[in-house]
Order: sequence, then structure tokens, then C-alpha cells
Amino acid sequence: MVSRKNILLCSTGLAILAMPSLVHAQEVAQTEVAEAASEQERDGVIIVTATRREERLNDVPISISSVSGDMLSKVGVADTRDLANVAPSLRIESIGPFVQPAIRGVTSTSTLPSADPNVATYLDGVYQQNTVGAIYDLPDVRQVQVLRGPQGTLFGRNATGGAIIVTTLDPEFDAQGQVSAGVERFGTVYGRAFVTAPLIDDVLAFSLSGYAHHQGSFRRNALNNYNRENSDTDTYLVRGKMRLVPADGVEFILTGLYSDRNDHENYYYTSYQGSNVANLIAPGTVIPTGPYDYAANVPGSVHFKSRSVSLRGTIEAGPGEISSTTSYINTTGRLIGDNDGTALPIISVDIGVFSRTFTQELIYSLDDAGPLKGVAGFYYYNNEAGNNPLTFNDLAAVIWYEDRAESWAGFGEFTYDVSDRFSLTAGARYTHENVRGTGFFTAGTIVEPASLPVIGERSFNSFTPRVSALYRVSDATNIYASYSRGFKSGGFNSQNFQTAPYDPETLDAFEVGVKTSGRDLSLNLAAFYYDYSNLQVTAIETGAGGSVTTLLANAASSEIYGLEVDGSWRITPEFNLSFGAAYLHAEYSSFPNASVQSPIFTDFTSSCDFRSGTSALIGNQTLSCDVSGNRAIRSPKLSGNLTANYTVPIGDGDLGFSGTVYYSSKVYFDSQNRIVQPAAATVNARVAWRPNVDSGFELAAYGRNLTSSDVIQSVISTTVADLTRYNPPTVYGLELRYSF
Repeated sequence: MVSRKNILLCSTGLAILAMPSLVHAQEVAQTEVAEAASEQERDGVIIVTATRREERLNDVPISISSVSGDMLSKVGVADTRDLANVAPSLRIESIGPFVQPAIRGVTSTSTLPSADPNVATYLDGVYQQNTVGAIYDLPDVRQVQVLRGPQGTLFGRNATGGAIIVTTLDPEFDAQGQVSAGVERFGTVYGRAFVTAPLIDDVLAFSLSGYAHHQGSFRRNALNNYNRENSDTDTYLVRGKMRLVPADGVEFILTGLYSDRNDHENYYYTSYQGSNVANLIAPGTVIPTGPYDYAANVPGSVHFKSRSVSLRGTIEAGPGEISSTTSYINTTGRLIGDNDGTALPIISVDIGVFSRTFTQELIYSLDDAGPLKGVAGFYYYNNEAGNNPLTFNDLAAVIWYEDRAESWAGFGEFTYDVSDRFSLTAGARYTHENVRGTGFFTAGTIVEPASLPVIGERSFNSFTPRVSALYRVSDATNIYASYSRGFKSGGFNSQNFQTAPYDPETLDAFEVGVKTSGRDLSLNLAAFYYDYSNLQVTAIETGAGGSVTTLLANAASSEIYGLEVDGSWRITPEFNLSFGAAYLHAEYSSFPNASVQSPIFTDFTSSCDFRSGTSALIGNQTLSCDVSGNRAIRSPKLSGNLTANYTVPIGDGDLGFSGTVYYSSKVYFDSQNRIVQPAAATVNARVAWRPNVDSGFELAAYGRNLTSSDVIQSVISTTVADLTRYNPPTVYGLELRYSF
């Protein structure tokens, strides 16, 4: 367990190590890292990289939410799970520890370690394949961009729904840094630090960031008088960077990252509406139903370590720039959990997970060629992931599997300014991918086999174009229209030894929008329509002789359309608002043989119409049902957020108030539309005092989920039970920050 003393020492230690290099910085000025975090705002104009080039947000014909690191801190966003508070149409939920973002109703339901999400996440330009425990802490973030809609041309594979682009602080040649520490409800303590300084003036600089976090137990053990226990989480993260500028127009940044997250609350669940097979096989068994209550005969744990290294290089070449990004990520983990939500030994799992990913990307960006600008590039991807092994019920079943994917792609996108007012953009990406599945089943032993038998091998090719037109109504207002195609790769369900591959998903997106940005008000409006086909879903197939098989297949299509609005309004220099809202229609236009878990009724029957009987609360039966016309999962009809910031000068310092409200209408977690999160609103707030604006000190009090809303974060639905896990209850805390 992490001690509070060690966390505070870790936070201050990084700053102390760098103090000799930093002394002269305070003699010049007390520079806040928050200013660096807002670097993407130049002269009040937001700069984004959605086109793989730096452009004004207003000039990019894509729906984008861009948030600075300073704003994320003000609104209470500590990791990627909280980004929905500031980005319309984004949700980040999970099935067990498998994190599955959703944008505009496009999401995934696969729990394979080798499966890719439908929303791609990029950390400092590097694609993050692994979805198991994929919670990205944001201790040194500079900017987060959420790109809505398929990004098949420039971001490629598995960006069907969109992309989340996280950019962290780079080394600077002006020494500066920040250190902070905080305490929260439930015994939570944390510390973070960032320092950067030159090693050779204007040639070589370094940065080092560290984060340590101990979250106390807030889940209650129903087997021990409902005490809050055994559900703490310990997180460590260290990121180091070296920046080399050997000549004008040449730059290299080397990044190394180590993270360790030992999460004991991620695998504790409560039974949805009290339904559990334990009511049948052992009446009187304690079955928790409260949102923060749990029961288990196996201590839950999701422990993951990630090690990565990347090298980014840029070289100015003629009218543009050559850039290269090389990366390697090695993630290992172990999941231990009780999958029945009781003290009975019904279902327990012990799962080893691994993922090894190598990527290489080369891009040439053209910025200074008159009316023509754009990018062209090449991308290579190699990934190995699987279970080593997955075990059920103390070795009653042992599964070893590994999927390998190798992919390469060529892409380009160019914009031509037909006139000062009118621009046309066209781009395309061609992707070739080879997938190979291997697996082995045994029982009673965990001796790793010398080799894994091949389940299948398949190649996929994809062409994903994008075209758009933008018209500048005025210097402040643009209108645009676009068409784009998204592609999510196919593969094998090797964990279940499914020899038939599932094919790629495709999404054709049509969008029109308006963007306007004035001195004090910016406003973005978008309307979109998606034709989403070949969804990779769990379905039931009836074979010869009436045999029934549950498999991962391309068994559904979906129709999605909606409206979005977001913007900001600076009412006075001290008071500003930012806001976003979305209307979303997302339903399965065809899903005739969905595999659903339907409750067993009091007469021991079950039906696709789960409302036609009374649940006996003894678990579910797997049925093949036609859910065409049902609402797609993780797709609220209405959602929105509003953030207010107000600063009051007090003497030589100031007092800052921040508050965020997030609302979502009801959300379904299964294709049958049975497991539902009712409409809910959450409120976060923060008050920060700076005794002197030049001192670098800040003391803040904050709260998250001040409405005490019970919001489902994860669902596991089986024949045994419907298990749910909820987001944390109300949390409040204090933080002390020092910037230098």
C-alpha cells in the first residue's frame, strides 16, 4: 500500500532534484506551467492538430472539442474517464476492466485483450491499442482534443467513432515546473510534479513528470457489516522526455513512460435489481443491491504495468516538414475477480493479459505552397496481445491465446484554397492488415504450452476516403460539409476458439456544420448522419441439425444521426462560460439474432420481451432475439455540459470559482434495452485562492459529483447475474499547488 508520506515525498522530491537548474528561472519570472498548458491558445485562437498539422480550430471542417490542461484541472478532470464532462457526445464506460469509449453512439462490446476500440486514443502521437484498464491519468497534460466522427484518413484503423488525442508537456529551454499535493474524502491522497530545464542552452532540454495516487476504499463490503474496505487503488506514473534541437528546423523528442496501476475497486459489483442465481441455489445468500456495495469470495484486483518508449522527430524540408514517430509499448497485467457478486464460489476468474505494440509513422506536411496544403504519410503497426492464461474457477478451465496483427497504410489529405473564401479538401487511406489467431485449452494446470495451435489467419484491405468543402462567410464564420468513411479491422475470437473470422466494420458519415469565433463568443454547430454497417457484435447462429453457437460476428447495422452545439462566451474578463449539448438518435436498423441475457420469470420461462413476465430474480437465460429498432447502447438521446469560471481580485491575489454541470438522459447498456441508467446530472466545483498572482502558490478546495448521483460505469451481464459498478459518490478535497 502507498503511504501518504511517500506520496508527498515523491511529489516534492522531483522538484528538489531539479532546483539547481531552476533557481535562475524565479529571478526572471514566476512562470506557471498552466501558461504552457494553454500553449494551444495563441492570441486567443485555439490551435488544434486534427489534420496532423497545426491549424486554427475555426478553420478545420471537423467537429472537435479542445481543452487545455489548466481547464481540465478547473473542471475536475483527473483522468480520461472524466472527459465526458467537457466533450459533447463522448462517453467512457467499460465492461469489467475493459474500457470502451463511445462517441455519437459508436462503441465496442468486445472484451478481448487483442480487440481494438472503436474510438482511437493517441498519447503524444502514439496509438494506444490496449483497452484493459485503459485509464489514462493526466498529471502533465497540455491539451486534449476529442475528434467526433470517423477519422479513417489521417488516423486510420479503429477510429470509426472518432479519436481522443492527448498531448503532454514537452521540455522547454526556460526552466520551470509545478508541484502539487492533495487529500480527498475516503482517505485518498495524491501528489504530482513536473519540472523542465535546459541542459545545453537552446540545444538540449529535459522534462520529468511524476504522479502518485492512493484512492481510499469507498465501496462497502456487505459481508463485513458494509464497511468501506478492500477497494483501494494505487497508481504510479513517471514520464521523462529529452528534447534535442541540433540545428535550426530540426527537433527530436525522446519519451519514456512507466505506469503501474493496482486497482482493487474495479472488479467489485452489485447485483442489478437484486437478480442473481444465488437466490435459487442458496436462498438467504447476501446479495448486495446498493450502488457502492459488493460481496465476493475472491478479492478483486486489476493490476497493470505499462512501459513505453517513443521517438518523435521533425525536419523542415522545403515548403513543409518531415516528421517521424517510432514507438514501442509493453503492457502486462493480471485480473482477479468474482463474476457472481456473492460469497458463493460460482464464477471466479484469474486472467493474465499482455499486449506488445510497435508502430512507425512517417509524414510529410505541406504548409507553405501557396493555395495548397496537406499531408501524406505511411504507417506501420505490429501488435501481439492475448491471455497468458485465462482461468475459471481454480483451473476448471484454462485458456492460452494470442492474436497477432500486422498492418501498413499509405495516406494523404490535401486542401486547396480555390479562393480566399472557398476551400476543398480530399484525402484517402489504403490499409492492408493481416491477422492471425492462436489458442490452446486445457484444465487443471497452468503450464504454458510450447506453442499455440493456429485458429485461423486472414487478411483485410480497406479504402477510407474523406472529402469536404469549407466556405468562409466572413473572417470569423465558416460553414462546411464533409463525407468520410471509418474502418475498424476484423479478426478472430481466439479466446473462444472461433475459427470463423469477423470482418471489418465500416461507417459512412455525412456532416454539415458552422463555426464562428469572435472576440468574446465562439460557437460551433454540427449535424450528422451515419450509415454504420457490419457491426462486430455477439450473436447466435443456428447451424445444421439445430445446433446453436454464440459467436462474435458482423450481425448488425445501425442508423445514427444527431445535432451538436458547443462554444464559449467571455462575458467579462473575469467571467466566462463554456458549454456543449448533443441530440442523438442511434438505433439498430438490423440486429435479428442478438445474443441477449433475458431474465428468468417466476414460471421458469424466459422471453425476448422481458416485460411480458415477472422476474424471479434468479439470473438470466441466453436467448436469440431480434432487437432491430432498439436504441444502441451508450447512446443517450440528450446530453450536455456547462462550465462557468469566475475570478475575483483580492489584494495582490485572486479567488477563482469554477463549476461544471453534466447531464445525460437515460442510457442503455444492453441491446435488449433492459439494463438502464436513468437520466442523471452531476456537478463538479472548485474554489482556488492565490495569495499573490506572482507567488506561484495556489490553495484549492473542490468537489466532484456534488449531486450524489448514482451513475452506472460498468455492466457484466451473464446467466448468473446482471452485475453493475457505479462511479464514485460525492468526493471533496483540498489541493496545494506551487508553480515556479
